[in-house]
Amino acid sequence: SNPVIYKAVDKSTVSAGEEIEYTLSVTNEGDDTATGVVVTDELSFYLENVRVSTSKGTARYDEAAHTVIVEVGSLAPAEIVLITIKADVKNSSEICEMVPFTFNNSAVVSFTEGLPRESNIVQVQVTDCPPTEIPEPGTIVLVGTGLVGLAGWARRRRRQNETI
Repeated sequence: SNPVIYKAVDKSTVSAGEEIEYTLSVTNEGDDTATGVVVTDELSFYLENVRVSTSKGTARYDEAAHTVIVEVGSLAPAEIVLITIKADVKNSSEICEMVPFTFNNSAVVSFTEGLPRESNIVQVQVTDCPPTEIPEPGTIVLVGTGLVGLAGWARRRRRQNETI
């Protein structure tokens, strides 16, 4: 058995708050079935809202350890398992103070018949932060209404002073 793991990312540059998608491909390039196949991927602390799916086995995300764990089981010769990990780059003041910055990521496949193997390293550069939020239209209307109300109050006050 000879499991090989490859990792790709859909975007090499992102803004804070943007979603990225990692794709892991695990292939048994050996002549024998690999057993006890487990893929682990320790994700960056800069990611949140992690979702994971796999074409074989069970996948879960350990939030405390920031680690995706996929228990594939057995992998026949030439069999390919695809794992998709989607996550959002955090959008916080701490992150925005650091831009631009780059974080690296790789994954590991382990199996009963041999030593764990690491994937290639992929990089994601966070280049900027989205602009601060624009107030909702209702907020502007309230401000406008407040100014109109203030102008009406000033007119009434002026009239009262004229009649005194």
